[in-house]
Amino acid sequence: MEDRRDRLRELGELLRRLRKDAGLTGKDLAQRAGVAQPTISRMETGRLLPTPETVERARRLTSTRTGGVSWTRCCCGCVMRCPG
Repeated sequence: MEDRRDRLRELGELLRRLRKDAGLTGKDLAQRAGVAQPTISRMETGRLLPTPETVERARRLTSTRTGGVSWTRCCCGCVMRCPG
């Protein structure tokens, strides 16, 4: 269970970094991704496992501004940046 929490926190930290690198606020990303701002906050703090659809929208919104990012689903079901 601890490993899953660590992965959620890692995903959240990545999402926050990408959002900030893209020059977006949490509110901006939420509006553009079609979710509530608290949803972005909970994702970034590792308290919420985002749906694949939300991750895809966030990925598209941040990768177009940060030069592209590869994502992959890990064994526990969360989505992580691909090291490849």
